[in-house]
Amino acid sequence: MMNDSAQKILILGVGNILLKDDGVGVRVIEKLQRDYKFPSNVEIIDGGTASLGLLNLLDDVDCLIIVDALQGNDSPGSIYRFKFEDLSANIPKKLSPHQIGILETLTVKRVLGKIPDTTIIAIQPKDCINWGMELTPEIENKIPDVVNLVINELRSFGYLSDA
Repeated sequence: MMNDSAQKILILGVGNILLKDDGVGVRVIEKLQRDYKFPSNVEIIDGGTASLGLLNLLDDVDCLIIVDALQGNDSPGSIYRFKFEDLSANIPKKLSPHQIGILETLTVKRVLGKIPDTTIIAIQPKDCINWGMELTPEIENKIPDVVNLVINELRSFGYLSDA
């Protein structure tokens, strides 16, 4: 997809930071905000566990990158990248409640009109059941890989970030 200076990109991290690895999307957003500088048309948001409350954030967004935990059948730390439109056809995995909320939000947005070009970058958690604000070591160690995927996604849109 070719980009111009008016294209709006939203990087959205979602998850519950109180349930260990479920907060990985938020932790990736925190690292991106702390360690990188982005062009003014790139917005980075911690979406927490909001779902339909995020609907207005999608207004005028051309490209959306969602970062989240995804409960699949792979080993903890496995990383996934897929497009929203491929989800129902090709990813038969059970998602957590906030992910269902995000998918519902995107579906509502599609019904109302334009939906952003959406990429989902997700990681298989180890522990999303027990209370705790820290990620498990297996997931914490994968944050740089997830951050690199987000940066590469931005590069594919024609935007580079400075470390």
